Amino acid sequence: MAYFDEINDIEECNALYRILSKKMHPDLGGSETDFKDMKEEYECRVKELSTVPEFLKDENILLAKSLLGIAKSKSPEQTQKVQTAATALSMLLGLTTNKKAHQIKTFIDRVNE
Repeated sequence: MAYFDEINDIEECNALYRILSKKMHPDLGGSETDFKDMKEEYECRVKELSTVPEFLKDENILLAKSLLGIAKSKSPEQTQKVQTAATALSMLLGLTTNKKAHQIKTFIDRVNE
């Protein structure tokens, strides 16, 4: 049903789970199938939120910072090469347009720290 798709925080996920559990639990009149589906989705989302994405690992942030530093100090031609390398890096790390906006913002914030 996609109850947790828009949730980007574990605490928020837990709070929604508690609310939905009270409404959907079979002992409280809810469907056992719907409750199990919701619980499975909750557990998957918590696991996703608990795992650090590859592009946010420290070594990849450092590499992106290095590329950014090189780009700022080079000629336009060299800058283009660095930008190409940065694009390739982002593709390798899975940082593409299908990622959620908050993940991309987090990446950019970490690089600019």
